[in-house]
Amino acid sequence: MLRSEGRVILVDTGVGNDRDRPQIPLFDHLATPFLDRLAAAGVRREGAVLWEGGHRIDRNLTLEPAPGHTPGSSVLRLASGTDRAVFVGDLLHSPVQLLEPEHSSCFCEDPRQAAATRRAVLERAADTGELVVPAHFAGPGAAEIRRDGGRFAIRHWAG
Repeated sequence: MLRSEGRVILVDTGVGNDRDRPQIPLFDHLATPFLDRLAAAGVRREGAVLWEGGHRIDRNLTLEPAPGHTPGSSVLRLASGTDRAVFVGDLLHSPVQLLEPEHSSCFCEDPRQAAATRRAVLERAADTGELVVPAHFAGPGAAEIRRDGGRFAIRHWAG
């Protein structure tokens, strides 16, 4: 979760409820009280805003399309003062993809497009100093990326 302009922004809801996931029985038609848990933590739900293309949440946060993984995939960009970060959601499933973005997970619906999107996001992160914040890596942390010739390298893991 992030706090921006007096609001709490939930960045990734996780797997989500009531989805067909026969390939992963643990997540198939999952039913958890995550909305009730958020309410108990004092997080109020505002009305779901649908967008196409990009969407500005507030002066610090924007959503941008990240095609290839699943329909509607997006990345969340944070720009506050000199701080920059990109929350990549399902775009990255493994640290290997930081170094070799052409490798897609078995969940990418369009592996070629997903790889191109990953490369573009990592190029921008390397060129602008954006911190890459993954959702699926084990443990907390984010990565500072740098270019290494035509590839990428991890400059630093931020914890």
